[in-house]
Amino acid sequence: SEIDTSNQHQVDARDLILFYLYTGARLSEGLTPVFTWANVGQGALHFPHTKMSKSRTIPMPEKVREILESRKHLPEGPFPFTTAVAYSRIKRFFRGIGIQDASPHTLRKTAGSLFYLATRDIFAASRFLGHSSVTVTEQHYQGLIQSLQVENARKFEDVLSRNLLHICYDTTKGHQSPPIDNDAVGSDLPTGKVVLDGIN
Repeated sequence: SEIDTSNQHQVDARDLILFYLYTGARLSEGLTPVFTWANVGQGALHFPHTKMSKSRTIPMPEKVREILESRKHLPEGPFPFTTAVAYSRIKRFFRGIGIQDASPHTLRKTAGSLFYLATRDIFAASRFLGHSSVTVTEQHYQGLIQSLQVENARKFEDVLSRNLLHICYDTTKGHQSPPIDNDAVGSDLPTGKVVLDGIN
């Protein structure tokens, strides 16, 4: 959606939304006085005051670098707003594009979901979000984790089905063994005859 760049409230809302989507930060973690220019390092962002008093540092996404660069004229920090003001501007922006139920925390939840989908690593997602433990992350994204488990089970079944003929092939009948899918299962899979010899 196009914004009116002459409207500073819309610019602020856009920058806030992108910042929270790319960092997964909680609302207060990105606002002055918690987050200032001192928290912006060379290629990294440092969040020293999280919900569980557990600091975290993440690589700086290129989009966030661009946003921060455009807000360098603000002396205190990139987002010198109270939580009420930031919340209001984000909500107003969402309503303006027809999204009624989203909030700043929706951005954090979305960031966590997309990070996990991209990495398939619940431990990395937990560190990215600054959760107190991986158990907290698992509780928040239980539905997503379960859906990926189903997807992974189907992928495994597909790989197994494509290679089952090779694994169980009866080489004693003089048939030529079909080619194995090395990309799917690795090059160290034993031949059908070895497998059969091992179970006969």
